[in-house]
Amino acid sequence: KLAALNYPSAENFDVQNQTEFRGLVLWLEDQKIRHLKIDDRAGLRQVNTPDWDKQFQSYLNSLECPKLTRREETIDWLLGLAVRLEYGDNKETYSKHNTQNVDM
Repeated sequence: KLAALNYPSAENFDVQNQTEFRGLVLWLEDQKIRHLKIDDRAGLRQVNTPDWDKQFQSYLNSLECPKLTRREETIDWLLGLAVRLEYGDNKETYSKHNTQNVDM
């Protein structure tokens, strides 16, 4: 999913690395999900503050993310949302490619 979304560090991403995890969350919101207004993303931008987890939980709640216990599950859910939104934003492009692949 990271590669499909053209995430710059897709090959080297470590979900257990707190800095990388928080950076990915911010990148997903800034580039793909775009649920919050730009000014409302300030809490997510402060990736090195103790308050970040609280901001992240608030963000997940605003997205109506199901209660997940593991970091991997949460990031997978966010990635799935981002892929769905990316497809919705570029549906004509993806449909054109699918049609070209079917017509042989």
